[in-house]
Amino acid sequence: MQFKRLLSLVLALALSAAGLGVLSACDAASRCVLEAENAVILPEYGEERAEVVRANSRSENITSGGKYVGSLYAGSSVTWFFTAQRSARCEIRVALANAQPNSAAFAFGEGKAFSLAINGTAVRVPAMEIAEGTQYSDYWQEISLGTYAVSAGINMVVLTALADTALVNVDYMAVLSSDGEIAEHTHYWKNTQEPATCTEAGYTYKTCDECGYSYESSPILPLGHQYGDYHYDGELGQMVAVCERCGDKRTANKPDSKYFGEVFFAEGEFTTRPDEYIYEAEQAYVCIDGGLNNGTSYIKVDDGSSNDPSGGKLVENISKIGNYIRFELEPEQPCVADLVFRMSNVLYSEEGIAELNPMSDYVYCTIDGEEVDFSYVAFPGFDEHSYFEWRYVVIKDVALSAHSVIEIGPKEGGGRVTMPNTDVLKIYTDGVRVDTVLHYDINDVSVGAYTGGYAYALDFAAGSTFTLYAGTSAARADYVLTVEADAAVSDAALLPEISVNGGTVNPGGIELEKGVNTIVLHGVPLRELRNEVAFSAAEGVRLVAVQAYTPASVPRAYDSAIVPAYDYLKNREEGAEGFAVPDLILEAEEADLGDSVSSREGVELIEVHIFENTGKPASNNSAIGNFAVPGNTITWRFTCEEAADADIVFMLASAYFDAEVGGNVATRDLQDKIRVEVNGVAVRLDELVLEVDSPANYYAWKAVTVSGCPLRAGENVLSIEALAYGAPNMDVVYIYKT
Repeated sequence: MQFKRLLSLVLALALSAAGLGVLSACDAASRCVLEAENAVILPEYGEERAEVVRANSRSENITSGGKYVGSLYAGSSVTWFFTAQRSARCEIRVALANAQPNSAAFAFGEGKAFSLAINGTAVRVPAMEIAEGTQYSDYWQEISLGTYAVSAGINMVVLTALADTALVNVDYMAVLSSDGEIAEHTHYWKNTQEPATCTEAGYTYKTCDECGYSYESSPILPLGHQYGDYHYDGELGQMVAVCERCGDKRTANKPDSKYFGEVFFAEGEFTTRPDEYIYEAEQAYVCIDGGLNNGTSYIKVDDGSSNDPSGGKLVENISKIGNYIRFELEPEQPCVADLVFRMSNVLYSEEGIAELNPMSDYVYCTIDGEEVDFSYVAFPGFDEHSYFEWRYVVIKDVALSAHSVIEIGPKEGGGRVTMPNTDVLKIYTDGVRVDTVLHYDINDVSVGAYTGGYAYALDFAAGSTFTLYAGTSAARADYVLTVEADAAVSDAALLPEISVNGGTVNPGGIELEKGVNTIVLHGVPLRELRNEVAFSAAEGVRLVAVQAYTPASVPRAYDSAIVPAYDYLKNREEGAEGFAVPDLILEAEEADLGDSVSSREGVELIEVHIFENTGKPASNNSAIGNFAVPGNTITWRFTCEEAADADIVFMLASAYFDAEVGGNVATRDLQDKIRVEVNGVAVRLDELVLEVDSPANYYAWKAVTVSGCPLRAGENVLSIEALAYGAPNMDVVYIYKT
């Protein structure tokens, strides 16, 4: 190895005698060294770009500045800038190293390996040879490329690689002058852009404010066309989509069906016939035989979050097969009309609202039995859960008969919520009046004293709406409404809207006299727990009382509250003074669990050793957790020697994991999470909140208390049923006789 290094040194000295020199220090007054890594190195991007390389710390050779420029393939260049005090002739030297993969020496100059240009003029590089390379391709040779005229001011020297088969690394360029000072030029770069178009690339340019030199620093990829939705072009007889950036058009064949849909983001984007008729979706017939996706109603009343639906309401939650909306139209004569649905995408995904494309995969529509093609209708996705971004689905040139039926509903969607929210159907004609057939859920309505014959009555509580919490349900009930009118009302249009549990009441035939009136709604079901009668504002008409009459006695639901004084375990552990001691303790893990299963795979429904595992207390050190599988039940049975009243305490703890928080949060809407009964009578839970003190604590027990429950002599039954995700953990039941 020493012999080889000595041979390299001898070779370097020999080359120096032939006009080449090894790297050496020179007089700073006449020599200016310009590092290659500080030069303009092109190209700056792409697979063939030249690269700045940090010198290998193991190398025996010294690299100026610790860096050099490598990967100089054909077309790559290094451009240096310097200033000269005056016009002069200067010697140009470049520090090069063999970068060939096999390190073999090779010739350069005379058009081989690289070219040289000074101030835009190509100069002749004499024929020379690059010595054999080293392991790290950094055996530097300071090679004199000749003496050339330079101008006063800024000068530019460009070294351009000519081949991939004669590779060199570049460390620096040295400019030697015996007539005036040479200094490196400092660039002051500004970035400018030539924007990309849909089909052509754009570029970012760097331009020096000082010398005006400019080069392409990076490309901007072509944007690609951004086509909007397809719309029908009557002149072409085709569907046309227009690029929103450049106006380029692409065409497609229109559907073969008689009717097809188009979608628009705003009403101003399309034209219709001039005369408009409004058909609110909630006033059409909504079939929910397939069941609702969420909640208990298909009608959503706007609470300020629904983006201003027409009439303040919309239809939702009907994505299950078997559901649909049926609109019935009766024009004064057969005519041609344009139909416009106002709808919003609700296709949920973890990222937000998923794209609904095409709508024909998820939604069907028929007009008098003719299928509507929705293959060109698509709803965009969103990165957040905004279920009320309204779009307009337009069906043109629809032939309406004397009685036309439009039906729209979900196709099989794999259990997902796919049917868009539906706000309104608008009908546009050329001067032909269209009557809409309004659907009412409750049509058996009379005015006058109640004579229905049901003997058992329950009063509703008055408020902004009238409410009744029933302990059990009744298949049929008569709702008796007491209404005051300041004047007689015979026009149904002047009557307030009445609804029972979201079901609309047909106002036809209702006439009010001045004073007190009785309106009877016959055969309307009474729900277990919350029942609500809503009565919209109308001038001079007021709802003052509501009663429900049933054929058999219906108990009121039991009220509940959180009563810390009944938290027996906590009071005992803390040594509270005079705390109440339960007359009976019923452990959850010892109850009848039926066919209940854990909501978490591999984790038991009954949790044991809770204190050892979590440091949290639990009665008998065990509890029921992972209960949130709809249909899971916990049932306790116990006997009393005689009838008695008691306060019954269910010790519950929130188990509502929130991914954003990363742990447990308070359980609200408890009524939607579990159903609690005492001897078959439902317990009202809708005003309770199970708070938590930490996202890690799933055992923050709360004493949910049902006060003054009448217990029977003999067997009594308590039960909890899970209804949805978020059902709480259950520890124990305490019974305190009162």
